[in-house]
Amino acid sequence: MPTNPNTSEIFDILSRVSLFANLDKYELRTIAQRAEVQRFQRHQLIFREGDIGLSMYLIVTGEVEVFTNSPDSGEIRLAVLQRGNYFGEQSLLPNSLGKRNASIRVLQDTLLLSIAGTDFQTLLQHDPQLIKTLRKTGEAQTRHKMLQEFVLFHNLPLESTIEGWLEEQQFDAGQVILREGDIGDKFYLVIEGVARAIRQVGTQDKLLGRIGKGSFFGELALIKQAPRAATIVAETPLRVVTLRGDLFLSLYGRFPQLREQMEYLSGFYHQPQKGVITLHGGQFMGLDSFTAVYHAPTGIQVTATKVVGKAIFNMHRIGITHGETTRLVFEKETLDGNLYRELHLQDQRIIGVLSMGEWLDLGRVHDLVMEGKAIYFWQSALFREKGELWLEREARNYSEDTIICRCMGLNRRELNRCVAEGCDSIESLAIKTGASRVCGACAPLLSEIVGRTDMQVWQLLEVIQNTPTVKTLRFKPRDETITPAKVGQIIQLEAQIRGRWLQRSYMLTAPTHCNYYEIIVQRNAYGVFSSWLHEELTYQSFVRISKPEGNPAVADETPVLFFVGGIGIAPALAILRSRAQQLNPAFCYVDYSARKPDEFIYQEELRHYNEISPNLHVKLRSTLSQGRITACEVNQLVCAHPNAQVSVCGSPHYVESISSYLEGVNLPTGQVHVEEFTSHTGWVDKSSIALRRGLWVSSVLTLSVLALYLLLSVFAKGYLSLWLRPLLELDPDNSIQHLTGYGVLGLIFGSLTISLRKYYPKFFKGNYDHWRLGHSVLGVPIVLLLAIHSELHWGGLLTSLLMACLLAIMGVGAVNALVSVWLDHENSSRWQRLRYTLHLLHLGFFLPLPALLIMHIIAAFYY
Repeated sequence: MPTNPNTSEIFDILSRVSLFANLDKYELRTIAQRAEVQRFQRHQLIFREGDIGLSMYLIVTGEVEVFTNSPDSGEIRLAVLQRGNYFGEQSLLPNSLGKRNASIRVLQDTLLLSIAGTDFQTLLQHDPQLIKTLRKTGEAQTRHKMLQEFVLFHNLPLESTIEGWLEEQQFDAGQVILREGDIGDKFYLVIEGVARAIRQVGTQDKLLGRIGKGSFFGELALIKQAPRAATIVAETPLRVVTLRGDLFLSLYGRFPQLREQMEYLSGFYHQPQKGVITLHGGQFMGLDSFTAVYHAPTGIQVTATKVVGKAIFNMHRIGITHGETTRLVFEKETLDGNLYRELHLQDQRIIGVLSMGEWLDLGRVHDLVMEGKAIYFWQSALFREKGELWLEREARNYSEDTIICRCMGLNRRELNRCVAEGCDSIESLAIKTGASRVCGACAPLLSEIVGRTDMQVWQLLEVIQNTPTVKTLRFKPRDETITPAKVGQIIQLEAQIRGRWLQRSYMLTAPTHCNYYEIIVQRNAYGVFSSWLHEELTYQSFVRISKPEGNPAVADETPVLFFVGGIGIAPALAILRSRAQQLNPAFCYVDYSARKPDEFIYQEELRHYNEISPNLHVKLRSTLSQGRITACEVNQLVCAHPNAQVSVCGSPHYVESISSYLEGVNLPTGQVHVEEFTSHTGWVDKSSIALRRGLWVSSVLTLSVLALYLLLSVFAKGYLSLWLRPLLELDPDNSIQHLTGYGVLGLIFGSLTISLRKYYPKFFKGNYDHWRLGHSVLGVPIVLLLAIHSELHWGGLLTSLLMACLLAIMGVGAVNALVSVWLDHENSSRWQRLRYTLHLLHLGFFLPLPALLIMHIIAAFYY
């Protein structure tokens, strides 16, 4: 590196630069005297993009690189400058924003001449033509940077095509760039600053979103040949590049990839709740992708990357360095390929997510990352096991205010309005609103909104109580004809439960020629869907059912061996019913296990198949009396029918046992089909657990208070009378007795009203368990008021009968509630019969109550 040049040497250097060609010797010598010599070492940063520009630089020796940063692609090199080149002048031009357009870093040890902004302004005053030349140079630099960095023109061959087409403009904060209703004539691309998109709704302005660097606006009016749909106002000093409308449409028509990118990206600007959004293009995992960077008003920055054309989504919060990070991974092989999900947690808050494969709850995860909300520890455990964060999936909700696309914050009302305005496909909805563009999880819901769903409205046709915990439900279509089903197909059943639409799959068991769909449902106490089907479904209810889906695992002509446990009989029953209609059915053997004889469903029908054809066999195995099926029996059956397909259906424990027996048989791959019928299948409701616990507590408390009341009335009523005497003397008009009497009457009436929820559900909204808990809780205040009202004296015969009736109703009701809760753990026919008996007693004791109350009131007031 040479020593620092003196003024004469600097004068010679400047005189050879074309930038200073129009200066006379005096002016040039003045600049040379004021120029500052600066040395920079390799890898040293001279300035960063966005810094305020105070001087320009001329390279005496060495080499520097010009680069910019992209969140997904990292650094992007724009140019390499060597001896004789200059840089930094664009931020010093008149009417510029005064900020550096790119970053400069030293590649080799470099000697620079730094010329102050004031001296550079003097140079421009002496050479007005130089300003035009530098502006043209700046436009070329901006164009090159735009093609390298901005996602909209990513990987398009436009370097020479757009030369001379782009015009740079600047706007002050608060300045209107375009107005709603104007004719569209330009396309705008934001280089620096932030703008607001506003639409007038009534007399008020509604904020549609904020537009930041890398974003664009004005395209819809050009594409649709319609007036501007919104007003765009500069929120900060704004620098944009504009393109004439006819030239934009020419590019839009020539490049299909440009159309696809614009359709994807246009939706990002409809998210005002997520602050300023900047867009970037690049690659993720070697695939073309788009990245949105959310600059939230709270200061949080989040990047969301979506791979083009694939279900791959990556999202993480920027700038989090403190704290320990936990990584959770779920991986599963499915029919559609591998499913991979990864979460990064810090203090139980999700700071990063990677999803490969469809994930219907991805929009909800997107919200958690944006809002910085913590998840529960049980959700972490659930993710490791199932790859989900919620025990229930919000399938579809038909409320107008329900958020359909969480990433965009779009509710059903807004999407319905777009459909009314002509959006008749998912793609048109996505173009107009951006729905499904970010993570894609809401696409199935959009297909329903635009009317492309095969769900029909069905009504309950018949209920068959197979066992205390198993029902067969038959449904008929309300308005449309039935779609014939194949043996072993499934349907998606959907119902509105507690204000939300929930969905679950069930296998059809009815013969294919029937004019109804039949399913078998086992009640799970904590399962939302099965509990609703067992307890709250009525003939006035309606559900939505899809067309039959899937292909049968076993063809009609294929011999099959079924090993069935409990509710797993559904697939075997479907095949037996189908083959029973054939003249010469293929071989089918069913080994059906249950704990006790009364737990088998369709016993008579299953035994009848043994008589229909020699090829149909059913063995009912009661494990309490006959024992479980052994490995030897399984091996004998399989060896006797080596060509039969083997199907194992039942609980996880049953499936695991039979599968272990089959391992020693060495059956070919694909000959064994396994299907687990789990108790919960992910549809567990924590609120149901809490409600049942509340029912248990209230029932125990009622029985305790009731027992205390009986003990006091027998052994301590004399002492209590002594304690109450001073209080009674202060109440000569018996006001307390009257108030407590009316209180007991009111609570009895309230309890009676609540109990009607079970028999007339259409007149009562809300969860049945909430109503049942309320009915149970009223027992304690009734007993307490009754004790004060009666002063622990039962009185004459009429009053004694009334007291006995009330106490029996509450006591039997509390015991019945305890039995109901116990049935969640030990569900057997014995306990079911006990519950039914207690229920009848509860109703029976209530029958004389109205007459006794009326006679008591008459006696109290008139005698």
